Amino acid sequence: MNDRAGSARVSALEQEVQELQEARNFLENILNSLDAHIAVLDEQGVIVKTNKPWQDFAKANNLGLPPDTVGVNYLKICDEARGEASEGAEEAAAGIRAVMDGVLSEFRMDYPCDTPTERRWYIMRVTRFGGAGPLRIVVIHEDITPLKEIQEELRRREEELRAYATRLEEANITLKTILDLRESEKREMQESMVSAIRQLLVPALERLKAARLDDTQKKELELLEITLQELAAPSIRALAGRDLGLTPTELHVAMLVREGRSSKEISSLLNISADTVAFHRRSIRKKLKIHGKSQNLREKLLSLT
Repeated sequence: MNDRAGSARVSALEQEVQELQEARNFLENILNSLDAHIAVLDEQGVIVKTNKPWQDFAKANNLGLPPDTVGVNYLKICDEARGEASEGAEEAAAGIRAVMDGVLSEFRMDYPCDTPTERRWYIMRVTRFGGAGPLRIVVIHEDITPLKEIQEELRRREEELRAYATRLEEANITLKTILDLRESEKREMQESMVSAIRQLLVPALERLKAARLDDTQKKELELLEITLQELAAPSIRALAGRDLGLTPTELHVAMLVREGRSSKEISSLLNISADTVAFHRRSIRKKLKIHGKSQNLREKLLSLT
């Protein structure tokens, strides 16, 4: 009976051992299937366990250590790092110790890890096992190169956009300066033209009026005087400068209408028929968008001043 009981206990222990071994294998398979490089440290910072990606990285980079790096003091390596390999090592050691001491529940840092042929970035995460038992620290390194490359590309694009915006702003300022200069030159030309008309041409017309002229010459002189006076008027300059498509004859008719001349007077001055004057008046009204008879053509022309 005792033999059977002893055999049953042995069988039960063997079953427990087998189940524990299966659970251990299951957990190791999970760790090895991850892309992250994982190491477990003891309370001294000595590596007690690593997964396959960690071991593959150690082999590929020829670290001069056992492939699994078990038994290596990770903190000591960080403390003794020199040269290019020391970049971030001091910060990493301080972070691990902070997690060991319970100052931090988790520590994170990202760092460059370039090879002779490519640029790479990793993120390091440090946590500790919870619950009872000896202190164990989990160190995880993950390759974040694709994410960093995207961030770098976004930063480069943002710099390009800022540079483009600066160039565009400078171009707009230059264009505004050119337009302002052109407008200033345009005003100066108009003022020069008005001054020339008033100071030179008007006195000459007054002298011509004193001369003996026939009726036809008097009409031509009168038309010339009106034209010069209207050319100096802001309203006609504005009218001529607009993209209304007024013909030269229509512009003459518009000037005379604004002067208060009747269609008969316009017909006589321009030597055209009354019907032609009426035709031009209708065309001008249409181009000035005067619809119906509610607005007078002369009033519209005067309102342009």
